[in-house]
Amino acid sequence: MASGLLIILINKATKLSDGLMGLSKEYIADIKFGIETDTMDIEGSIIRNNRIGELDRNRIKKILKGFTGKLEQVPPMYSALKHGGQPLYRLARQGIEVFRKARKINIYGIQVLEWKKDGITVKIACSSGTYIRVLAHDIGKDYGTGAALSGLRRTRIGSMGVDRAAPIDSIAGLADIEKYLSRPGWMISLEDLVKGSISLCVSREYEEQVKNGSRLSRSMLADCLAERERPGENKGLMDDMAAIRSDSGKLMAIHRILTDYDKINTLDLNQFFTKSIVIL
Repeated sequence: MASGLLIILINKATKLSDGLMGLSKEYIADIKFGIETDTMDIEGSIIRNNRIGELDRNRIKKILKGFTGKLEQVPPMYSALKHGGQPLYRLARQGIEVFRKARKINIYGIQVLEWKKDGITVKIACSSGTYIRVLAHDIGKDYGTGAALSGLRRTRIGSMGVDRAAPIDSIAGLADIEKYLSRPGWMISLEDLVKGSISLCVSREYEEQVKNGSRLSRSMLADCLAERERPGENKGLMDDMAAIRSDSGKLMAIHRILTDYDKINTLDLNQFFTKSIVIL
């Protein structure tokens, strides 16, 4: 049922996986009213069917508006989250339900793309960690008929959209992926990835420390402190990262930014950046 955009990291870029996991997402979702399932999508077992009649568009629009902004969402039992070392979905299959703490999410916007006899197709922009199945279920609950997710396609991760992606069949047989790095659009080099990010230069005598994963200190930095790369089409993809370079300008590592960049002159750098993600 689910499909869409997937970012694949190769070689040294695999070290950036944690950073990319937290990026915002965009989905095209089909929501079917009048049905409730144990998994909150149509692949689950039906719990109940309800008569829906003609959809009240104005009421649904009002409900969708109420699901935008900063919210708290309880993760579903049918998920890979763990409880006592076991994935929740395994417990759910045994008929066991456990307490799940609500998590903070952000729904940046919900736009109706299509009205159907028994459902809607919507575009949803949301923070990482949002369960669209739960959102569909909660919308149906507020409407009074119940609802389940009947289709889902991820169309954007951070600033990368499906319009720049390549079909999986076209890349599955690549034997030498390196020679395709210069192709525009779907393949992005590490240099291109950090365009628009903060760039910090390390003095030559401290380069080995950075290569070994050391945190930065002010004494390690050369003259290009706080310089930004020229904006690139990936701006926003790595907004919370800084490119760490040698004094010759070669990309050596990437650091995650922990606080507002404007505070860099008032904080010790150990409080400002995480440990290096070495990519040299």
